Amino acid sequence: GERRNVKVIGRRQYDALKQKFETAQLSAEKCLPELQGACVFDDAEMSIPMTLLLEPAWECELMTQEIFGPLLPIYKVNDVTDAIARVNSVL
Repeated sequence: GERRNVKVIGRRQYDALKQKFETAQLSAEKCLPELQGACVFDDAEMSIPMTLLLEPAWECELMTQEIFGPLLPIYKVNDVTDAIARVNSVL
């Protein structure tokens, strides 16, 4: 449908995901879809849009902590070896 938000079960989890997103967004090249219209964080409903973050900082919590939510960081890599090395450097 038009609305692509995912409900989060608890307030604490919602607030944590929102904070991780806001921090990651500061360093990301782009956020898709752009947050506007029906595709926004809804505090009353505790729902988050399915969102891709392009190239956020490797040090942000979105990358250093395991999250369960509709936020997906996307990175450009040269090859599989490069991808594995980058992920292992964060762990």
